[in-house]
Amino acid sequence: MAKRLARGGFGSVVLVTLFVQAVGVFGQSGDMQLLAPGLLRQAGLRQVWQVKLPIEKGECLEQLFILGNRLYALSDRNYMVSMNRDDGGVVFARQVAPQGLPVVGWDLFGDELYSLVGNKFVTIDPKTGRRLVERCIRLGTSCPATRNSTYFYIACGDQRVHVYRVEDRVKLFEVASPAGATITSILATENMVVFGNTAGHVVSFTPSEPKKLWSFKAGGRVVGPMVIDANSLFFAGGDTNIYRLDLLTGRLVWKCPAGGVLSQPPRVTEQVVYQKVFAHGLVAVDKAEGKLLWELPGGVELLAEAAGTAYEMTGEQKLVVM
Repeated sequence: MAKRLARGGFGSVVLVTLFVQAVGVFGQSGDMQLLAPGLLRQAGLRQVWQVKLPIEKGECLEQLFILGNRLYALSDRNYMVSMNRDDGGVVFARQVAPQGLPVVGWDLFGDELYSLVGNKFVTIDPKTGRRLVERCIRLGTSCPATRNSTYFYIACGDQRVHVYRVEDRVKLFEVASPAGATITSILATENMVVFGNTAGHVVSFTPSEPKKLWSFKAGGRVVGPMVIDANSLFFAGGDTNIYRLDLLTGRLVWKCPAGGVLSQPPRVTEQVVYQKVFAHGLVAVDKAEGKLLWELPGGVELLAEAAGTAYEMTGEQKLVVM
């Protein structure tokens, strides 16, 4: 971080955190406040902190995500800044991958961050940002990796899930994707692994061996990533439907037509499932019944939800309270 300061100081990306009993986070170019204090008060919000990132001239914010009690910002040059989500204090700021190398997915398990960087599976110390372990993946990958306490699961370009033991990174077995289709999402718990593919197949197998537990066929491709919430699996489909499956059996609980092309995963909260619909807006679906609750034309992203109230951002950079 000091090197960046010496080379030109802080860039132009400002992060603002808003508390609505829950947290919403977003980025903004420029030095101005994203929303005026008066407007925030009208929506029942208040600004808690604001931090300027060490983004250099010509550099852009590529990813912004929360894992555990940290907020991570990754630039298009693979420079990462980790911050305390409560006060914005910088935990580390460093180059986590060479510029131009693709970085696919980030997740946190215990005291390790992990991701796919180029053709390598890497784990990173969340306190310092330093690489701990890396393993070369020779077949390329098709979606973010996942893990549980014992195994890593990586979907490779050969349309198979490759399973590695955590303790020594030894490969144990493979699971083929139905219809030879590309895997778009893979998730793991201690009791099962589940993946979806471009042919609409969703398959669950046991964590320690290639033994199928159940399978399901959607009407179109599975848009990754899928989302596990308690004993349910949610995902967006290429047939414009939002799906909810029983995670234990693969049974369809409900599917809801979203009214347009789906290219992003749903956001699942306690009572509502939110879905971005391409060239249309944001829709909200009752989580229990699968019924459409409301639509927000031009809606881009759910910022936060609290006490039955949703806060969304539109393509016109307006904050809408529903």
